[in-house]
Amino acid sequence: MNAIGNYLDGTASAEEEQLVNDWYHSFDHADAEIPVELLELRNKVGSRLWRRLTATIEDGGRKERRFFLGYGKGLVAAACIGVLLLAGEGLYLFRRQPEKIQVAAQLLPNDVAPGGDKAVLTLADGSKIVLDSAHKGMLTRQGSTAIVKLAGGQLAYKTASSQKDTQEPLAYNTITTPRGGQFRVTLPDGTSVWLNAATSLRYPTRFAGAERRVSLTGEAYFEVAGNAGQPFIIDMPDHRITQDTLHIQVLGTNFNVNGYEDEATVKTTLIEGAVKIIQGRNAHQLSPGQQAQTANTGTGKIIPDADTEEALAWKNGLFQYNSTGLKAIMRQMARWYDVQIIYEGDMKDETFSGSMPRMEKVSQLLHMLAMTNTVHFRIEGRDIYVKP
Repeated sequence: MNAIGNYLDGTASAEEEQLVNDWYHSFDHADAEIPVELLELRNKVGSRLWRRLTATIEDGGRKERRFFLGYGKGLVAAACIGVLLLAGEGLYLFRRQPEKIQVAAQLLPNDVAPGGDKAVLTLADGSKIVLDSAHKGMLTRQGSTAIVKLAGGQLAYKTASSQKDTQEPLAYNTITTPRGGQFRVTLPDGTSVWLNAATSLRYPTRFAGAERRVSLTGEAYFEVAGNAGQPFIIDMPDHRITQDTLHIQVLGTNFNVNGYEDEATVKTTLIEGAVKIIQGRNAHQLSPGQQAQTANTGTGKIIPDADTEEALAWKNGLFQYNSTGLKAIMRQMARWYDVQIIYEGDMKDETFSGSMPRMEKVSQLLHMLAMTNTVHFRIEGRDIYVKP
């Protein structure tokens, strides 16, 4: 306890500070059986940790800003939030209590809620089904294929095995997520696709012929059902400048594609299997852990050791950044919270690293960015103003 006393009065050595930090984080914050005296002592330490964290962040002395808002083991029930920052030569995790969360939220009035499971299904005849308000169960039938809404923001196509080789005409459907929406669809061949916000996927209600071909705009994660005799091809037409359509050809594999039109490149990140990126005369073969970045002009490059966690963070319910520019963060924020970003003044595209849950209100992400003391925000309706 001497180390804790020294820490609270500001006289602790570096070794004692590390001991106190380890002691504080040894608790399960969801444990209701902690003695009251020990709980009070822990909360005093937590308060000092938070004050030191805020002071360190506000010194503005580092070019790259690191933050972390997340739920760790034993923290879910208590809804404790943590902050990761670069201090000295190491990374330290500080956790703060729910009352601190409310203080942060009050700093930015007119808060904006996160997105959710929202999508519109457009059928071949042009009719539309709003999936977030549609009932669970079978929505409609197209030929031999039943379209079923499942729990948890999922849509599935189910074709009777006896009808898979039918000669009925192909029908194409389109599932579209709005800004602030996400959804998952299981295609007729068993391929699962997770759609991020502001994304559209066009596909047939059954796959016939020598290939399985779909068309994508936006961002999606694919788990393609294996079928060596029927390759799976994703068309990403007219990526702004080039006249060539970008094609992603796979057999059976897991990968993420980020192809928003307001991004400079289409990023294809391979998790398992193999894919080939084809645009005009250019072709790139990917191995697991690699990322292809295809520019507007048709040129491209391969990142051999890609940050796959960052690429899949959105699917796993996170914002995650690794030396990511502020304006790229703002574009992601605009899509997920369905807001407009308005810049005031000359903004430097400073980089940030860290992560936080996507289901937090927008003020939590803005608050952590603003704590660097290099950027400030205000919310007016669904407009977020950003200024140095």
